[in-house]
Amino acid sequence: MSAYTGAGKSNFVDVKNPKLFEELLRAIGCRMIYRADAGYGFIAENPKGEPNLHVNVEQLDAEGNVVKTHSKILWTKAISEHLMPGSVLIFQHVGRSGYDEFRAYSVAVSWTGSVDVIDINDIFPKIAKKYAV
Repeated sequence: MSAYTGAGKSNFVDVKNPKLFEELLRAIGCRMIYRADAGYGFIAENPKGEPNLHVNVEQLDAEGNVVKTHSKILWTKAISEHLMPGSVLIFQHVGRSGYDEFRAYSVAVSWTGSVDVIDINDIFPKIAKKYAV
């Protein structure tokens, strides 16, 4: 069986404090990217192409100032606290392990803290049901 490798990238969003956002991204194994016309996003740089699941982070207020420190919270919760009101970050991942395993999913993280996940494996049962496969 081959080692799992993957790649992941987010869209671009507005964040409260770019410096603290960049620090958070480093803590979850990702690198910040910036486009002047679009805002801030990130790519996952580790071999699996995914953010580290948990992270120790600082909670920010609306102006981007540190309020308190959390330990071992989900990366999605940490990201949501950095987003400007109205922003939704979407992280997309695809990866494989030889021909044995293929994964693809998208995670949407709202500035309100809500999270939605769509996994490619959720598609197969719907198609099978629709076409009676």
